[in-house]
Amino acid sequence: MKKLVIIASIILIGLNSSVTSQSLFSSETHEFSISVGGGLSTLLYLPDFGNHKNGFGMNFGLGYAYFFNPQWGIRTGIELGIYNSRFDASPITVWQSLSVPAGMGTPSQMYFQSVVTDFEEKTSAMMLQIPVMAQYNFLNMFYAAAGFKIGLPASGKFDSKGSFNNTAIVQYENAVYTDRNLGLGMWTGADGEMDGTFDYKASFMLALEAGAKFDVGATSTLYVGAYLDYGLNNISKASDVNGFVNYTFKGVTAERENFTVNSATLYSDKINPLSVGVRVRYAFGGLIQKGERAPVQSEPARIAQETPPPAPEQPAPVQPPPTQPPAQQPAPTPTQPVAATPQGMTAAQRDNLQRPVNGYDLNESVIDQRQAAEFLEKVQILRQHPEVRVQINGHTCDTGSDEINQRVGLARAERARENLLANGVSPNQIVMPLVSKLDREPVVANTSEANRKINRRVQLLIVE
Repeated sequence: MKKLVIIASIILIGLNSSVTSQSLFSSETHEFSISVGGGLSTLLYLPDFGNHKNGFGMNFGLGYAYFFNPQWGIRTGIELGIYNSRFDASPITVWQSLSVPAGMGTPSQMYFQSVVTDFEEKTSAMMLQIPVMAQYNFLNMFYAAAGFKIGLPASGKFDSKGSFNNTAIVQYENAVYTDRNLGLGMWTGADGEMDGTFDYKASFMLALEAGAKFDVGATSTLYVGAYLDYGLNNISKASDVNGFVNYTFKGVTAERENFTVNSATLYSDKINPLSVGVRVRYAFGGLIQKGERAPVQSEPARIAQETPPPAPEQPAPVQPPPTQPPAQQPAPTPTQPVAATPQGMTAAQRDNLQRPVNGYDLNESVIDQRQAAEFLEKVQILRQHPEVRVQINGHTCDTGSDEINQRVGLARAERARENLLANGVSPNQIVMPLVSKLDREPVVANTSEANRKINRRVQLLIVE
C-alpha cells in the first residue's frame, strides 16, 4: 500500500511539473490541484450493545480535472482519508458454556463469565481514495460536483481499555474459580489495555461537493465547498484480532477450545465510512495555452519596444498644382456601436450594452469577477429586451501572431456567449458566427502593457 501511495504521488507531481513547463498540454482544459478538508469523518457501525460515537478526521488530496468547456469537466486524483470513531460500554458481561472431560471420561460443563467495566475503544482507519466526479461550473463563481470514490484500505487501528473480572464454575467439581487458570486453563488479557490492527474491505462511496470558486491568478482558482462521502457497501471483514479477554481451555490431554471477549469493532457485522465537512482546493496549471505566452524580455528591450522610433527625415513635400486638390484615401474605420437606440430601450441601456468589457490577461479568455459583474448588467438589459440581437466581437492586443490572436479573440467571444446563455439570455439574441477582430481595432495605441490590457476586450454590438 505504501508503494502505491508513493507511485501515485510521483505520477501526479510529474504531470504537474510537465504542465507548469507547458510541455504536455496545449489547450485551456487541464487543471491540477491540491486540497485539504476536514469535519465529521467516522466509521458507522451498530454494535450489539454499548454506545457508538462519531469522530472527526481530515483528508488530503492531489487532483486533476479535464474541462470539456467552461461549464463541464471531470475530476479524478488521489486522496488520503482519515476516519475516527469511538465506542464505550459498561458493563459488558459475557457467559460461555464449555464441555469438558472429567475424571474417567465423565462429561461435564464449565461456565465461564467475564465482566468488563468502563470499556472504551478508539478506532481509526486510513483509506487511499480515488475519486471520479463530474463538475459543473455556473454563474462564474459557483460549482457542483457528483460522482463516486473508491476507498482502498491503507491501515486500521484500535486502542481499547477497561477493567475486567473473570469467574469460572466447574460443574463436576462444584467449585468456583477466580484465580488465573480458572481451574482448567489460562486466561490471557491485556491487563486493562490493548491495541492492535484490524482488516476491512475496499469501500465504494457516493461523493458530492458544492461551493464557490474564486480566481486568485491568471491560471489559479481557489475552490471552497462542502462535501459528503458515504460508503455504500459494508467494509466489515473477519479478523484474527485477539480479544480484550482471552481464555484458553486445556483439558486433561489436549487443548480443547478458546473463548474470547472481542474488541468493539468485531462485535459489528456492518461498517460504513462517512465523511462530511468543508474542503479547500487550490487549482493551478489550467488555462495555459502552449506557445502563447509573451516572451520574457529584458527591461532595456521592453523599453526599446515600447518607445516609438524617431521619425526619419523626409524630403520636402512636393506641392500639387493649385488647381488640383490633394487626393485623400479613406482610412479604414473600426466597427462602431449602433448610435440609434432600439425601441423601448433607453440611451443609457444602449451604451451599457455596447460598452466593451476589457482587462483580459495576455492570451486568456477567463472571465474574472469584475468582468462577470459587467456581463451581468448586459444580461439584465438583454432579458428586458428579448427583441434585441447582438454580435459578439473578441479583441486582442498586438502581442502574438495572427494565428494565436485569431484563436484568443474567438475564445473570448465564446466565453462571453456562454456567460450570457448561462444567465438566461436567449440563443436567438446572439448573432452567429462569433467574430475575432484580432488586434485590428485597438482602442488605444499598443505602447504599454496598460494600454494593451484595455485593447484585450469583448464588445457586444447591437444588430439593427
